[in-house]
Amino acid sequence: MDEIPVYVALITAGAGLLGALVPQAWIVFREIRQRERDRRDQYVAQARDACLDLLRASGALSAHVKNMNTYRGDRTGLCNRLEEARGHLADIQLYAASVGMAAPTLLTEPARQLAAVAASLTRSVEEVTDLDNAEMLDKPDTRPLDDLISAFGDK
Repeated sequence: MDEIPVYVALITAGAGLLGALVPQAWIVFREIRQRERDRRDQYVAQARDACLDLLRASGALSAHVKNMNTYRGDRTGLCNRLEEARGHLADIQLYAASVGMAAPTLLTEPARQLAAVAASLTRSVEEVTDLDNAEMLDKPDTRPLDDLISAFGDK
């Protein structure tokens, strides 16, 4: 009969220990799930921001090129506008790389295409710009860039 109180004490201690550990384990499990959810949300936010930055810079280049067609001014002003176009292109290339890192499986190729068309448009602008007479000899076609901007925005 002396052994019964020992078993009772062990069972009681085990039940108390189990009762104390289960809520703690649940709290740890819940915190791990919350961290994973926060990490996913942060990943989605970074990808969204990178995409918006890319779309913003691409739209700015398109609008800038369209505005350059109507520019009437001196050589310095036209040089400044060419520099701005190159700056937009640099931004597009940077944001395309950011999109590729933030959403590598889905959006890398469309972002690369957008950057490639933007580079082609910028080269075209440089080729048709006559700095000596401060004018553009031809109007570069922004439709391919505009179409890709629209397609990328739909994704």
